[in-house]
Amino acid sequence: MAEFQIRTLAYGKLLEKVILAPGETSVTVPDGVTRLGSYAFKGLTALEEVILPDSVEEFETLFYDCPALKHIRFSENLPGITSTAFLRCTALEEIRLPANAREIGTEAFKECTSLREVILGEHTERIGFRVFQGCTALRRVVFFAEFEYIKPDAFWGCTALCDLDFAVPPKPGTMLYLQMTQIFDHDPQLALRILQAGNMTKPLAEIALHAARGSGRSTLAAKLEAFLRK
Repeated sequence: MAEFQIRTLAYGKLLEKVILAPGETSVTVPDGVTRLGSYAFKGLTALEEVILPDSVEEFETLFYDCPALKHIRFSENLPGITSTAFLRCTALEEIRLPANAREIGTEAFKECTSLREVILGEHTERIGFRVFQGCTALRRVVFFAEFEYIKPDAFWGCTALCDLDFAVPPKPGTMLYLQMTQIFDHDPQLALRILQAGNMTKPLAEIALHAARGSGRSTLAAKLEAFLRK
C-alpha cells in the first residue's frame, strides 16, 4: 500500500509526498486531503493512475516526472489546472476535467503525445498559452462553456486534431472569435482536417474562411465556401 505524508494546516490537509509500494501503479488519495503539494508525486515513474477525492480544492502538483501516468480522476471541486502540471506525461490518454475547473494554465498538457481526447468542464472558460502544444495524437476537444479565451498557440503542433466540438459556438465580435481566427490562421491545415473528417460546422467554417481569406489561402477558402453553400 502507498504511504502518504500529510500535514494538517489551519485551513485543511496538505499532501506533501506519496511513496509507492514496490509494484504499485495506482494511487487513491485519502478523503479529507484538501491540497496537493507541488512535489507530492515527484519521481513516481511507475505511476499509471491517480484518483483524487472531491475534498481536494487546491492543485499545485506537477506530474511531469510521471511518464507512465495514463489516467487521473480529478476532484469535482478543483478550480483549475496549474501551469505545466502534466508537461510531457507521454502515456496520458484522455482528460475529463471537473465541471468547476474554469482555467487551464500555460503548458498544462504540453507534449502529452498519447493524449487523444479532452473533455473540458461545464464551466471551463479559459485555456492558456501552449496548453496542448505538441499533443500529436490529440483528435478531439469538447467545449461546454461559453469561452472567455483560448490562446492562439493552445493547439500548436496538434497534427491529428480534427474535431473541435463547441456547445456554444464563438460569436462574431467576441475575443474568442478573434482567437479562433488566429488559431486557424496559424494552422490552416486544422480547418482542412476538420473538413476531411466530416466534423466541420457552419460557425467554425465561417471563422476558418475569414482566416483563409485574410492570409490569401484561396484553395482552402474555396473549399470552405463550398461547404457553407451546402
